[in-house]
Amino acid sequence: MNISLSIDSFPVEAGLAEKLSQLVGQQDGFSELLRTEAWTSAETNGFAVLAQTEEGELLGVASAMDISGIGTFEWTVFVHPDYRRLAIGSALADGIHHGFEQRGADDAMAAFKKEDKAAASFLEGLGYEPGFTEIVYCAPASEAGALPKGSEWNEGGEEGLWELRMDGALLGSLFMEEERGELWVSGIEASTDDATALILGWSRNEAGRRGKERVLLDSDSDEEGTALFEKVGFSPVSSLTYWDRT
Repeated sequence: MNISLSIDSFPVEAGLAEKLSQLVGQQDGFSELLRTEAWTSAETNGFAVLAQTEEGELLGVASAMDISGIGTFEWTVFVHPDYRRLAIGSALADGIHHGFEQRGADDAMAAFKKEDKAAASFLEGLGYEPGFTEIVYCAPASEAGALPKGSEWNEGGEEGLWELRMDGALLGSLFMEEERGELWVSGIEASTDDATALILGWSRNEAGRRGKERVLLDSDSDEEGTALFEKVGFSPVSSLTYWDRT
């Protein structure tokens, strides 16, 4: 079987995006991991590497995106289950690294599911080592309720930063931003668990106020943090390990 590789910068045409979405399908949440919803957006900075036959049948794809806009790319790869163990994944990874060289990428991390042992072996073979794990939690939006007496929310000095104060004293803060129609919170800092719970509850209220169905939380928290998040209505939806090339 003759397989060729090609590199396409984002945004890609709608027809190609549809073919790629069909390739990925519902395979183990890879659609979310590859961020397929961003492939046709003019705001997306990144590229895709395609593996296909001479007849144009897509066998695999790798995508890389500069999510934060600071020159740090996140990449991952997907190969159709029927064509794995044919070194297609390694070829796609080579294409990703070539794309980084072309773009003068400052830094790059591979993002794969924490529990994916095959991916761990694959990345170790490419000279990567695990860096950190990030968990994404989700909670439904709720109707705004009254804040505790003496408490107030104020925008901080940085874009997206919100601060919670009680009688003028700072209790905690978080970053909040809208990305592709979703409301995300991250970087929670709080003086106590009660303050953390209050911050997360407010984020659900804010999601409701903005007409969102849910709020998503990025965290590298441990099991203790997970228990606290679940107590206020947040459930883990994905767990990714980010790998650095040595």
